[in-house]
Amino acid sequence: MKHFQILILFLLPFYLLAGCVATPKLSPQQLTALQTRPYNASKTKVFYSTMTALQNNHYYIQTAHINTGVITAKSLARHDTDQDCPFGDTSSDACRTVYSTIYKQLETTVTRNKQGRSQLKLNVHHVVITSGSGNYDGKKTTQDVYPEDYRAIFDDVAKQLEEE
Repeated sequence: MKHFQILILFLLPFYLLAGCVATPKLSPQQLTALQTRPYNASKTKVFYSTMTALQNNHYYIQTAHINTGVITAKSLARHDTDQDCPFGDTSSDACRTVYSTIYKQLETTVTRNKQGRSQLKLNVHHVVITSGSGNYDGKKTTQDVYPEDYRAIFDDVAKQLEEE
């Protein structure tokens, strides 16, 4: 029995770390390059192409102001339920049910840059709101920077501009 306890104590840190995935920290220049794209089209065309691209990517528009070039949008929420049990013991009375609501919040700005080209800046946040049963404290966390989110929208904006 003592060997089993030692084995558990030895393996526990590795088990806990296995669930952690490190997102590389981007420099401000790398983040700007990821979030910003110039287009050879008018601010108005880029603005409306962005609105269409957001809707094509399952966002709904919350606000859109052509004069300022600002669009805010939110993806449809996904709801998950999970069990949080100490040491994976699902028969334990200490288990709590954890409810999660997951969505993406997005802000965009369309401006004219110094070269006279339209510039689109995206800011995408993955939002996770958790609540639960028992003594579980709810949390709201925001995770940033998933390059595929930016690529999908920028590619769709470019496609919308080509079709005009």
